Amino acid sequence: MKMTRKASVLSAVLALMLMTCAPIFAADWPQWRGLHRDGISQETDWNPASAKVIWKANVSLGFAAVSIAQGRLYTLGHADDNEIVFCLDAVTGKEIWKFSYPCDKIAKLYEGGPNSTPTVDGDRVFVLGKEGQLFALDAAKGTKIWEASLLESLGGKTPEWGFAASPLVIKDKVIVQGAATAAFSRETGELIWKSDAFQQAYGSAISFEYEGKTLLADLNSKALVVIDAATGKRLALAPWTTQFDTSAATPIVVGNKIFISTGYGKGAGLFEFTGNDLRQKYHTTLMANHMDSCVLYKNHLFGFHGNAHKRGDVTLTCIAFDTGERKWTQKGLGCGAVTLAGDKLIIISDRGDLVFAAANADQYKELHRLDDVVPGKCWTPPVIANGRIYLRNAAGDLACVEVK
Repeated sequence: MKMTRKASVLSAVLALMLMTCAPIFAADWPQWRGLHRDGISQETDWNPASAKVIWKANVSLGFAAVSIAQGRLYTLGHADDNEIVFCLDAVTGKEIWKFSYPCDKIAKLYEGGPNSTPTVDGDRVFVLGKEGQLFALDAAKGTKIWEASLLESLGGKTPEWGFAASPLVIKDKVIVQGAATAAFSRETGELIWKSDAFQQAYGSAISFEYEGKTLLADLNSKALVVIDAATGKRLALAPWTTQFDTSAATPIVVGNKIFISTGYGKGAGLFEFTGNDLRQKYHTTLMANHMDSCVLYKNHLFGFHGNAHKRGDVTLTCIAFDTGERKWTQKGLGCGAVTLAGDKLIIISDRGDLVFAAANADQYKELHRLDDVVPGKCWTPPVIANGRIYLRNAAGDLACVEVK
């Protein structure tokens, strides 16, 4: 069929638009810990020395990180006995929509507010509330598509510090952790499967491929488990407990190796998954992630070692992934959080300073810093997307720092 001149021109214009627009969203951060749930961005065309705050907003009380997709920012806050899903323009900080629902802030030994981070998948955003409310919302409008309850679906009770898992979308399933790891239908919210019951924790599952199957690595308060993502069947379990039966960090998976780390006197371990077993390669007390997970670069892990209530003892630490050998430690940042972009660490101190350092296993080398960007308690990891870094504190002060 011969194409008309008008159609030919239109086709060329559309192709040009697609080529022009495609890179804009190439560096989105659509879920907890980014595209691959590893705290790593592929952005390299950015400069710490150019860092400047371009806008600030307030998203209410809480510790949820932000997700960035198609020019929009999504996060959670708490105000007036309600939990609130915020959608802002990621470039300007202007509010696009809000969605709220009744929820207790559960302020036990800290300020409280939401712990989970929204997950954006196509035209939907998935949100887990602190009391186990699971929502699918229209990403553009904020209208509710469906709602489910982890307490009704999985049993158990609300954890001491509230539900904290960030939803993981795998094709037609939304996977979260409650009194079991569970998969809900992306389309309807119907429960598809649930794993064996366990004592719930505050981390999030991560998926990985093994011998042609998609599996889940999930750390609860008693064990590291590997689960078949299609059926919920448990394939392997390795006991892992802390002084207070709690964990929060997300596992890191490389091939069939799984790294986990917890605070409260436990430390870190590397396991090898064999298909039906988890074999421990090492255990070390030299990296203990209280809340924030490590990032991995050139076979070395960078993360915060120590518990927040002993702030003066916490160090940013580098260890070897394969052996657990410690390479260096750095004090002065408190119990903060770290993200990796290219060969640089993006660090927020627990008092709101933005610090850039080289991802160097030989020594700690600071490259640049901006003090007091979001003064206050900061346990939420930095997010970098499309040349901008997003930081928040417990009070909900949110800052956008341009690093183009």
